[in-house]
Amino acid sequence: MKRIIVITSAVLLLAPNLAKAAEESMVVRLGDLNIATEPGAQSALRRIRLAADRFCGGDGDRSMRVQMAVRACRGEMVDKAVAQLDAPSVTALHRGESTIQLARR
Repeated sequence: MKRIIVITSAVLLLAPNLAKAAEESMVVRLGDLNIATEPGAQSALRRIRLAADRFCGGDGDRSMRVQMAVRACRGEMVDKAVAQLDAPSVTALHRGESTIQLARR
């Protein structure tokens, strides 16, 4: 199964080295993963976070304003990608929940 997440964002960061076009896309390829498994979901979330890091940039700039904008951009892009993927196991990991269900008595 081919799974590719494409997130288009209207994020425009104000620092010169972070300026993005009014609309730009972040692409994450997940077709080789079984996201129904814990390891697959972890790999998917890791790829999404890495793609957001690359998309939002800002690693070299130390100003507080830029760092806050980059952090907001990364959070927004990860949230959008996880929502678009709509995979319960990845969503649970993103929210910090365990995907392991224990039986109750």
